[in-house]
Amino acid sequence: MRVRLGSIVTTLVLASLMILAFGCAKKVTKAECARIVDKFIDLKLQENPRYESLPPTLKATVRAAVKQESDQDPDVQQATEHCEDEITREEFDCANKAKSSREWNACIN
Repeated sequence: MRVRLGSIVTTLVLASLMILAFGCAKKVTKAECARIVDKFIDLKLQENPRYESLPPTLKATVRAAVKQESDQDPDVQQATEHCEDEITREEFDCANKAKSSREWNACIN
């Protein structure tokens, strides 16, 4: 049984391209990293029942303070400083769907 070299090369090239395409699709982008950090801050704010009753100007101040406090969280640091290299697509999807900051933290390994 003789197999043509051209068909083997074509198959290998197509297989390699598929692997690259699927591997690259799983990488989390810098914009997505920023989005899940914002999500974490939003969750922290939602967990404070007094936040909703604050005037808009004070909300901005409180959000900045929560962001500064969140910057000390190791998972937020990972999502901020090493996200593209260390956060998987699965972790991103989980964090993006989280309903609480605790759930968000559980998503980031």
